[in-house]
Amino acid sequence: MLEENLLKYFIEDILIAGAHTVPDIAKQVDTTDDVIVDIVEENNMTPSFTVARKIINLHQTVRPQLYHGFMQKAVKDAFMREIE
Repeated sequence: MLEENLLKYFIEDILIAGAHTVPDIAKQVDTTDDVIVDIVEENNMTPSFTVARKIINLHQTVRPQLYHGFMQKAVKDAFMREIE
């Protein structure tokens, strides 16, 4: 399922972008390399909320245009619901 692997995909996207290595991600997330590797290898499907939040925040810094697009769409959709 996508939801179960979402953090894995975020980490893989950060790595593919060349923005950070596994040790860099672990340092930014304030955890060990093993935790990051376990998430990617699907050995840890339920990391702590803090680790998950920090991975998502790191991904936002790597792909800001993606999140900007999400926000634009959300605002547009909310506006369209208001005028209907």
